[in-house]
Amino acid sequence: MPMYFWSALNDGDVFGVDYPSFDPDAHQLIFDGGISATDIAIDGTDEPTPFTTFSHGGKTITFDGVEPFELTSTNVQFANGSVLLIGDNTTAVPTFDGDADDAVNTLVGARAMT
Repeated sequence: MPMYFWSALNDGDVFGVDYPSFDPDAHQLIFDGGISATDIAIDGTDEPTPFTTFSHGGKTITFDGVEPFELTSTNVQFANGSVLLIGDNTTAVPTFDGDADDAVNTLVGARAMT
């Protein structure tokens, strides 16, 4: 699985122009350098042309042709162990109401108190 490290990318890089297109089922973007999921800004759309942008520390990169619903905790990872969760955490995109990421999703978790 090809991996792209945030620290090796340049501000303004576009996957699909400066790099091969990002394939959510086969590629990984890894945020290194102590960056947490809560530190990044994400923007994007599915219409008319899908794209997703990531921004942090004055750097912005774009996945041309990839909508945010295609991002998962497998294809976007953080070296510090934090997690990005969007929708149902699959690369499936909604085609009808209630399908894939368009459905209701619930997060459940716990932390042991000592």
